Amino acid sequence: MKGLVLVLLCCALLSGCANPRQPVIQEPVDAGYLLSGEALLGREVTSAELPADPVLQLSPEMRGFLDTISPDASPHTRLNRLLRTWGRGRFNMQYDASQTFPASETFDSRVGNCMSFANMMVALSRELGTNAYYNFVEVPPTWGQDDRSFVTYQHINVVVEQPHGRRVMDFNLAAYDATYPQWRLTDREAFAYYYSNRGVEAMNRGQPELAFLNMRKALDLNPGNSYFWVNLGGLYSRSGKQGPAEQSYRQALLIRPDNLLAMSNLERLYRAQGRFAEADAYAQMVVFHRQRNPFYLYHLAEQAFEAGDYRTARSNLQRALRKIPEDHRLHFLRGKVNHQLGRYDQAREDFRTAVTLADTDESKQIYMQRLAEFGEQMRAEVAEQ
Repeated sequence: MKGLVLVLLCCALLSGCANPRQPVIQEPVDAGYLLSGEALLGREVTSAELPADPVLQLSPEMRGFLDTISPDASPHTRLNRLLRTWGRGRFNMQYDASQTFPASETFDSRVGNCMSFANMMVALSRELGTNAYYNFVEVPPTWGQDDRSFVTYQHINVVVEQPHGRRVMDFNLAAYDATYPQWRLTDREAFAYYYSNRGVEAMNRGQPELAFLNMRKALDLNPGNSYFWVNLGGLYSRSGKQGPAEQSYRQALLIRPDNLLAMSNLERLYRAQGRFAEADAYAQMVVFHRQRNPFYLYHLAEQAFEAGDYRTARSNLQRALRKIPEDHRLHFLRGKVNHQLGRYDQAREDFRTAVTLADTDESKQIYMQRLAEFGEQMRAEVAEQ
């Protein structure tokens, strides 16, 4: 599920700060210079040099495959039969987070990440006559056990509006969670993610020029995406260009002031340069924003629950639920906490809410199975709704 690649970084664990001091930015960011190519390649890059991949182009093999899927049926019937055909094992695809391909290459290789899968499914579904579109899913960040590191992923799947409701097509549908924030992407926005992915992959292969061309293309398509600027900063940093890296991270923060990735990278950059006052200011900002992130509070609640500190766990869950009251995971964990605290009526209501909010039948079944540890009576009472 976690397919879109972002720069991975670590942030130092520092004491909290109620009112973090905003670092003073003295020099304006020259975004044009950062995108020109001068800083990395020593020359200006022209638009003609930027990649123009056939992201949604169908190959003859793809068209031939679709010709076998109920050619006289309606578009939505054909799509449903296509998905059932794949469900029977006729088309098996291997997940690889480091491979972003256009639709035709994904179809031919049977390998790729969520972006690759989305390209292929949008292309096939539209060829069938449906209104398929890219759907962005904001996956919560994942923190390490020591709180010193976090990983941010972004995910894209495909949605088709059908007569009987919204159909989601996802590389790993069982792991898809409808409670995550999500929204429709235009093709232009989705292609920007495609090129940003390709840029990070080229950077990881040690191809800085190809990485820059793809990242520049992504930012040409969507210059207002804060995370694309973080990726560009990562490319500059890996290439030993710390000045442009700093400006790229600052540009990311101008677009989105709560971007933890940009703050953390700036903190590390300044600390490596001995600019400790600026590094400390950004580190305090990271802590300030992190402690208000509901998914970080959920992470702390899980830690407290495992340590047997149920009151702290409940306190963190209460704060998190004020921000995202529709998240079934928070309600289920609070039910477990309340059960440990002897608040059985509240636990029962929490479990009922979690099961009600769970977005798939699979999630509901998992919760009902997990309720067995609290006794058959509790499971039966939760089921009575």
